[in-house]
Amino acid sequence: WIKRYVYGAWDVFSDQVYPQFDSEIHVLPYKSLELHPGWTIDESIDHGLVSPTSYHQYVLDYEGNVFAIEEHYEGGKPISYHAAAIKNKRRDRGIRATYLDPTAFARTQSKAAKVYSIADEYSENGIYCVPYNNDWILRYNRMCEYLKVDAAHKHPLTGLLGSPRFFLLDNCPRMKEEFINYKWKKVRPGSQSGYSEDPVDHGDHAMDEASGYLATRPQPPAIKRKKSFLE
Repeated sequence: WIKRYVYGAWDVFSDQVYPQFDSEIHVLPYKSLELHPGWTIDESIDHGLVSPTSYHQYVLDYEGNVFAIEEHYEGGKPISYHAAAIKNKRRDRGIRATYLDPTAFARTQSKAAKVYSIADEYSENGIYCVPYNNDWILRYNRMCEYLKVDAAHKHPLTGLLGSPRFFLLDNCPRMKEEFINYKWKKVRPGSQSGYSEDPVDHGDHAMDEASGYLATRPQPPAIKRKKSFLE
C-alpha cells in the first residue's frame, strides 16, 4: 500500500495475481542486455483467433535468469501472418524450442477434407512447436518463484545481491500491461478472501504463454569449459 498510496505507483493492486511484479525491478531497458553467444533462446506462443496471439522470445543465461526480449501481440490475423512476424523477430538467432498452448495440438480444424490442428498450421508455415505445461497451479507457482527477489541471487546487470530471475525488456509493453492488470476472479460476498483461486480469463495471453513456458522448467545453458593445452 505504501508504493500505491504514498508514492503513487498504480502497478500495485491487492487483487493482482502477481503482486511481486514491480516495473522498477523486472523491466529492463532494451539496450541494457548484451546477449552472450552461449545463452539459450526459446519461444512461447498463446494462439488467438479474434483474441490476441501472444508471442515472446526468452533468453536463459548461465545463472538461470530468464529475459523476455521480443514481443509479437496481435489478434484477428491468420497463422501465416503470425508465423511471418515470429520469423522476423528471430533475427537469425538460434532457437532451441518453440512452445505452444497444448490445446492448439487438438486436431479440430478442417482443411481439404483433412483435419488439422493449430500446431499443424504453424508447422506448415515453418514454426515447429512443442506443448508447454498448462497446469495452472504449477504455472502460477513457477512464475511466482521467478518473480520473487532472492536475497542470495546476483542481479544479472549490476552484480548486486537481491534479484529476481525473470525480467522483460521495455520493448515488451503488452506483457508488462498484463502483469499489472492480471486479476483474481471475485467471488460472492462473505468469502474469506473475496477472491477465488482462479484468475480472470481476460487479458491473460502473455501470462499464459510465459507461465506455461516457465512450467516446462527450461534448463539454462551449460558453461563450456575451456580445454587446456594438454587435452
